[in-house]
Order: sequence, then C-alpha cells, then structure tokens
Amino acid sequence: MKTAITTAIVLLVSFDLHSQIVERGFDERELTPSQKDELINSLDSLDVGVRLNAIKVLTRHRVVEALPRIEQLFWKQEPFLRFLFADAMAELGSSNTANTTHALIDSADRIPPGMFFDDPLENKVHATKVLFKIGDYSTAHYVFEILQRDSPKVNVVARSLLKDIAMEVDSLSEKAKNILLQIAKNGYDQDSQILSLAELVELFDAEARDIAVHVAQSSVYPVNRFLALAIVLRFGYEDARNLLYSRLVEEPERAYRVNIADTILTRLGDPRDFAYVRQTLQAESHATSKFLIEESLRVFVPPKPSSSLSLIALLDSLVSTIQQVRSLNWVSDLTFALELELSIQDARTSIAAGDSIDGATLVKRFQLVVDEEYGDSLDNDNRLVTLEGWKFLYYQAQYILDRLPAVSLVFPYTVFATHSLWLEQNSTVYSGDIGVNEAGSPPFLNSDVELTIGIGTTVSSKSVKAHRIKVKDGAMISAHVYYNELE
Repeated sequence: MKTAITTAIVLLVSFDLHSQIVERGFDERELTPSQKDELINSLDSLDVGVRLNAIKVLTRHRVVEALPRIEQLFWKQEPFLRFLFADAMAELGSSNTANTTHALIDSADRIPPGMFFDDPLENKVHATKVLFKIGDYSTAHYVFEILQRDSPKVNVVARSLLKDIAMEVDSLSEKAKNILLQIAKNGYDQDSQILSLAELVELFDAEARDIAVHVAQSSVYPVNRFLALAIVLRFGYEDARNLLYSRLVEEPERAYRVNIADTILTRLGDPRDFAYVRQTLQAESHATSKFLIEESLRVFVPPKPSSSLSLIALLDSLVSTIQQVRSLNWVSDLTFALELELSIQDARTSIAAGDSIDGATLVKRFQLVVDEEYGDSLDNDNRLVTLEGWKFLYYQAQYILDRLPAVSLVFPYTVFATHSLWLEQNSTVYSGDIGVNEAGSPPFLNSDVELTIGIGTTVSSKSVKAHRIKVKDGAMISAHVYYNELE
C-alpha cells in the first residue's frame, strides 16, 4: 500500500508538470481545427499525464468532436482517469453518459487494492457527481453512506453534493439539509464548515441565521468566525450590534479584532459605536492592533446613509445623534444641545411643509454653529463641541444638505483669517466678529503673532479671537477678547 501511495504522489506531481506544459499551448481562446485534432490524438498517448491534460482541455473547450474517441477509449483508461472521461462525456452531452457511468459504479468493487483510487465507495461518489450533472440522482444514497462511514471526517466530494440533493431530491432534501447543518455547526474542518454554512444561507436563508451566529461565536477556526460574522450582518440580524461588541472583546485573533472594530465603525457608525470601540481600545494588548484601531478612530467619518431613507428620517436621525453626543459629553452644554435640537426640529417642520429652501437654510446654520463652536477653543463660554461631536453633527448635516437646494449664509465674521491678521494703524471696525483660525507658526503679517491691532485702531465688535494678540498704543477694543497670549 505504501508503494502505491508513493506512486500516486509521483503521478500527481507529473500530472501537474504536464498541465503546465500541455495546457500552455491551449489558452482560453477558441481552439483551431489542428489543435483540436492534436488533443484528440493525444488521447491515444502512452503517457498518462498527456492523456489527463488532453481530456481536461477538451472538456474545458467543449470539443464535441472528441466524443466518439472518448467513448471508444473509456474502458482502456486507468481506473482513476475513467472519472475524468465520464465527466467529459457529461459535459459534452454524450447520450451514453448514464449507462457508462452506472457501469463505472458497478465496476468500482473490482478495482484491485493498492491502486490509486482503490476505495470503491469513494469511486461511486465520484461517479455520482457525474450523474448529478445529467440530472440522474438515483445513486444519491452513496453520498450519505460515505459521510456516515468517514464521520467525523468529511468527504469533500460527498459534501459538495448535499446542496444538489437538498434542491433536487424531495425525499432526501431534509436529510441533506440536516447534515449540512451538522457540518456547519460542529466544524469538523475549516473548509467544510464555512462552505456548508454558505450553502445553507443560499438554500434556506433566514433558517441558517442562527447557525451563522453560532459559527461566528464558537468556531475554532478564526477565519470562519469572521466570515460567519459577515454573513450575519448580511441578514440584517436584529442583535448584530451586541454580537459585534462581544466579538470585539472576545476575539483572540488580533487581526480580526482590528477588522471587527473597523466593521463596527463603518457598518454601524453611530456615536455609541465610536465610544465603544474607543473604550475597548484601552484593553488592547497588541501594539500594532492598537495603532490600527486608533488610526480607524482618527480617520473616522460617519457612514453615508442609504439613499432610500427620506429627508425626514435623516433629520430624525440627526436629532437622535444630538442627544447621543450630549450624553457622551461631546457637546458640553445642555442648553446649547437643546438649541441645536430645536433648530433641526424647525428644519424638519419646514421640509415637511414643502419649504426646502428654509429647511436647507436652517440645517446650514446648524452646521456653521457646530463648526464655529468646535473651532472656538479660545472663548470662555460653555458651548463646546469636541472633535467627536463635530464629526457626527457636521457630517450628518452635510449628508442632509447634499439632498437639499444649495444655500449660502452670511458669515458671522467681519474680518477673518486662517493664519494671521493685521489691522493697520487707525483702522476702524464697526461691527462683526474678528478672528484668526490657526495657532500657527511664522511668518506672520506683523509682530510675530496671529492677530495685531494697530496703533490708534478702534474695534467695536462682539468678539475678537486669536491664539496670540498684540494690541498697539492707542488702540481701543470694545469687545470680548479671547486669547491664549496677550501683549
């Protein structure tokens, strides 16, 4: 038996080499008549590797002209090669496929022990696969026999035929389904588990959901846990959030923890999800995984809502988001949060009444206020929006604005600069805010600070804001002044 196995391995290596050599000249383009003749003549070769690759190419290119020679040479082939010849007959539409393949099954018990493909039952299953291709399910019982005989090991070919049985053989459908469920649940090997689960999903859809959840939580194979999780999400599983949360904490494979964290952010992506991922990051022990999750949090942008959602639904969602970010202290003042919520409720009323321009104006004003208070780290009021709060409120407002008429608002600043600003000597500002956005670095317009108020300048504004401010001789400022450094 050892000699036979060694010989089989040598033959397989030889076949692979022949595949690279013989098939190199027969790519996926249509074969010429001379190439077809060459391949058909190769079926008479004394080299088993040449015959194997010739039958493969003839089958793939559906060379029906080869059928007479394939049928004539069928019983002259080595036992294992007969299965490829039978498969070729099925693919090429031979009317003799059924009789020949049943005869092949009848001969399976007469293959001498020690030869390559010497397992009679396994050979009958391979022949059954050929019969299934022509709609003959009369030998389906061999599939169950080999699965029972080899359990808990799963025969690859037999397992692949369970789906066909479940679909085509009413009397055996439930039995095939139950075996697929058993393989998917128990996970005898990695491939059979996930393939069985995928087929159950295809055949029985929602009935497979609970098995998918089980595999996601309990499979011993990390990749199957992750793939099953993707299947569960596709179902729209009502408890998907809690499942993802628990998998993020319990998943032992660090790479999948990163993937799960990213899935929570991109597929769910509301404030509680962001907060949960950041919270669990504290317990992440692997430096690379921690860095990657931190990076996902850093670049996070709330996912775009489905185009099927109405504007009213989006506005209601934004109200819910305001409440969530307030509960997380990402908007620091309750009165301010209520003002934000009221402004979106007003926008909702306008849009519901058909006034999209007014609705867009209100949403745009909401967005500008959020943006201003997020960037306004220099004032001393209680209206504070953190980076996290800004991301959720600003982008969700933008997704709504993208579906409304474009509007423009008067900017609240009379004079505004991104990097530096210099009000020159004897200037006068009668109203409006003055501000410099950045805490920058040289060069500046004047005095090496972001904002310079020139000699004799008069400012009558609500507020003056900059990181560093220099007020020169004789200048008069009637406004709230917000700064980190003042000269």
